[in-house]
Amino acid sequence: MDKLQESKTRATIISRRIRERAELKARKKIDSFALSASDYERDLVELAIAQEAWQHVISSGIDPKFVFVHPIMLQQSPDVSLYYRGISLLSLKRVQTIAGSVVSWEDGSWPKNRRPTTEKCQKIAQLYNSIISSIIMDADDWVLENGYRNVLATIGITADGSIRNIIGREGEKAVQDKLVAWLQTQSRIDLRPYTGTDATETTKDWMLSDEVRMTFGIDPDIAFKRKARNREWQIVATIEIKAGTDPAGALERLGAFQKSAGETPNTSKDYLIVGVCTAEMGKRLKALGFRLEQIFDLFEIINDPEKWEQFTQEIFHHGLRLL
Repeated sequence: MDKLQESKTRATIISRRIRERAELKARKKIDSFALSASDYERDLVELAIAQEAWQHVISSGIDPKFVFVHPIMLQQSPDVSLYYRGISLLSLKRVQTIAGSVVSWEDGSWPKNRRPTTEKCQKIAQLYNSIISSIIMDADDWVLENGYRNVLATIGITADGSIRNIIGREGEKAVQDKLVAWLQTQSRIDLRPYTGTDATETTKDWMLSDEVRMTFGIDPDIAFKRKARNREWQIVATIEIKAGTDPAGALERLGAFQKSAGETPNTSKDYLIVGVCTAEMGKRLKALGFRLEQIFDLFEIINDPEKWEQFTQEIFHHGLRLL
C-alpha cells in the first residue's frame, strides 16, 4: 500500500471529522437541558465529581452542565457522550473496557425510541466526571476552552490513539459509494433501489437487473443475489472489505473473513478487498483453501482507475455476467 496515499487518506479523514463539528450539535443538546448547579450539588459524590473541581467550576462562573455530565442527560440524549468523553480524553475502547460501550450512542445507531439503562448511564457519568475532575485539579487555571480543545483532540483521534479503525470504516464506505456511482454510468446495468418486503433497516439493497440484487450489509459487506428456481434469493457472489491498515490486526481480520465466507453457499464467488495483506495472512488464505476468486488492494482500486477497471470487470463481467 502506498504510504503517501495512506497519509493523505488519514489527513483527509481527520480533517473531515473535525470539520463536521459533531461536538457543536452535542453542546446545543446540552444547552437545552434545564439542569442547574443544585441538581448536581446534592449528588456530587454519587456523580463522582471531586469537591475541589466543582468549586473551581462554580467560582469561575462556568455552567456545570458544560463540564460534568448528569446521568439524566445520557439517558435522554445518549449522543452527548461524545462531548464529555472528549473533555475527559477517553478513547471509545477505554470507555468500553471500564464502563461499557458507547459506540452506538455516539454514531447515531442507538434506537431513538429506546433509552439506555439508568445503571449504565450512572456508570458512564461517573467515569467521565471522575476523569474530568482530575484534569481540572491538575491544571493551574482550567477554563472551559481547555475542555473544548480536548474534545477536538479526541475527535481527531480514534480508539487507543489510532485512526486506523476510521480508515477501515471509511474504506468500506468508499468502496460502496464508488461502486454505486460507477453502476449509475453503466448502460447495461439497470441500477434502482430494491423495494421488496424482505429488505431490512440494517441493509441497503439495489437491483442491478430483474434477476440480480446487490445488498450492502454486514457479513458479507456486499452480497450479490439471484432468484433461484423456487423464486428465493440466493447468494451468488460476495465482497468482503477488510480495510484496516494495521498489520498487527491482519490475522484478526482474516478470522472475520473466514466466518463470513463459511456461511455463504459453496457455489458463491467470493472476493476480498484488504487495506493490508501480510505474508502470513497470504499463507493462511492459501492453506485454508477458501474458494476465493481474487484479493484486491483497497487503496489501489480506490485511487488507480486501471485497478478499478480490473476490479469491476472481474465482478460484473467474469463473476456476474452483467457486462
